Amino acid sequence: MLDLSAARLKFATLHKVGNKGTGQPCLTADSPYNFDDDLQAAFLDYFLNAFKVTDFKKFFDPQDDLSRNPVYSASRLLFEENDQFVEQSRVIATHLYNCSEWPTIKSGHLCVLYFDEVIFEGIVTDALGIFKLELNELIMPFKDGSRVIKASLSKGPNLMKLDKGCLVFDVRKEVGFRLLTLCRQKDDLRYWHDNFLRIQEVNHSREDTKAALELCLGFSSDVLPNMVEKEEQFEFNSTALEYFARQDVYDKMSFKEEVLDQFQCHDQFNNYLDGQEDFQSEVYDDSFEVHQDEVKKAKRKLKSIIKLDTNIEVKLDSKAISETAQFIERGFDDSRNMYFYKVFYNKEVE
Repeated sequence: MLDLSAARLKFATLHKVGNKGTGQPCLTADSPYNFDDDLQAAFLDYFLNAFKVTDFKKFFDPQDDLSRNPVYSASRLLFEENDQFVEQSRVIATHLYNCSEWPTIKSGHLCVLYFDEVIFEGIVTDALGIFKLELNELIMPFKDGSRVIKASLSKGPNLMKLDKGCLVFDVRKEVGFRLLTLCRQKDDLRYWHDNFLRIQEVNHSREDTKAALELCLGFSSDVLPNMVEKEEQFEFNSTALEYFARQDVYDKMSFKEEVLDQFQCHDQFNNYLDGQEDFQSEVYDDSFEVHQDEVKKAKRKLKSIIKLDTNIEVKLDSKAISETAQFIERGFDDSRNMYFYKVFYNKEVE
C-alpha cells in the first residue's frame, strides 16, 4: 500500500518554535534549507523510517469546512504550487507556535520536508513531512542564527526517537488527504493531534458507509416490496450498491439523482429514514467518505434469489442484477389464478 523506498527529498525548511505561553520566540526560515547528499540521506532514513504503517488518518474540521484547518490548507497549497513551499511552511510553523501556549509544551525545531517519488496504493505521488524535534539535539544538532537555522549530523548510534511527526500524502485531498502521524508522549496527543493537526481516524468512514448501506438495503426489504415487483427491488439494490462502489464520497444530492429519482422513491426513502432511530440516519445529512471494504461486504450479502411457494427458486447473478433483471418478467395467469415469471434467453449454457 505504501512504498517509501524510492522517495527523494525535494525541499526542506528548518524553524525554531518556542513556547508562546512563556514568551519564547518563534524563528521561521525565509528561504529553503540547502542540504547536501549526506544530510538528505540522513533525513530520508531518520524521518521516513520513524512511522509504522498502521491506520491512516485524515484532516478534518468540526464545522465540516476543511479550508478552516490551517495544516490542511497549507498542505493543499504546497502540493498544488511548490513555489509556495517556504511561505506555507512558515504558516505551519506559526500555527504550531500559536498552539504552543501550555506551560508543559517544550520548545523545539520544526522540520518541514517535501518528498517526491512516494508510492501510495500504486500511485506515484508527493508527500509532506512535518516533524518537531524536542529531545534529539544529540543526534541532529541545530545552530540557531538570527535568520537561519543550521543542522549537522552527529556520529554514533541513534539513541533517541523522533518526538512528533506527520507525513501527509497527496492523495484524496477532497476528503482530508491521507496521513500518518506519531507522538511519543501521550500527554502531548491533544496538543499535536487535536490542536495542531486536527485529524481523525479514516475508519469513521467505515461506520458511516456501513450505516448507509444498511439503511438502503433495509428500505429495499421493508418498503419496496409494497411498491414494486421483486425484480425491481433487486435492481434497486444493485443500483444503490453500484453508486457506492463508484463514489469516493457519498453526496446526498447525487444519491437522490442517481438512485432514488430513478425508482421514484425519494419521499418514501426519507420517510423510512425518519423512523430508523437505531441507525445513524444522520449520515445522510452530510457527505462522507465511502469505505469500499464495506461496499464489498454488502455485495456479498446481497440476496439475489426469488423463492416461490411452489418449491421453485429463481436465481439472478448478484454481480450483475441490473443487467439480468431486464430478462425476467412477472405476470398473472387468470386461468390458474397464479403469478408467474417469464425468463428470456438466447441459449442454454453449461
